[in-house]
Amino acid sequence: MTKKLELNPDMSYMLGLHQCNKQDSYVGVASASNELIERFVRLALYDLKIEPNKILVEEGKAIFYNSKIRKLFDSALGRRIKIFKYRNDYASNYLAALFDCNGGIDRKGLFMRNLEGADEMIMENIGFHSAKAGTKNYVFNQNEFLAFIRPYSIRANHSPAR
Repeated sequence: MTKKLELNPDMSYMLGLHQCNKQDSYVGVASASNELIERFVRLALYDLKIEPNKILVEEGKAIFYNSKIRKLFDSALGRRIKIFKYRNDYASNYLAALFDCNGGIDRKGLFMRNLEGADEMIMENIGFHSAKAGTKNYVFNQNEFLAFIRPYSIRANHSPAR
């Protein structure tokens, strides 16, 4: 295994899932969306080459234990402002994963919950402005944001453009 994560758009999505579901001992995703869990498992199997018997799937959750991959993900997250500085498929996949984990639309508009400062900065740097209200960041240019993440997002494909 290399010392840096070999990034591609799918790994960018996986990195976004890891950001949403960071744990000290494993890599995983917890969600009510079976589609999201299936995508996580598919990426773990085919892109990360995790053996099928190493992935634990329960109702609403899929995880695997691999300290090397977790450390690579954590290291990449430490550099994410530099990694996702362009409006491209890498940033789109990363933000799509954040939206799939913690995003939604309510009466005030499109939002993402619990964004860290680095993720807010990524959004600002590539032109998606937001305002914080409690734990939610509401995206101002939400139609443009949805168009940007829609090719890679599970949830955005079920969300109407406003």
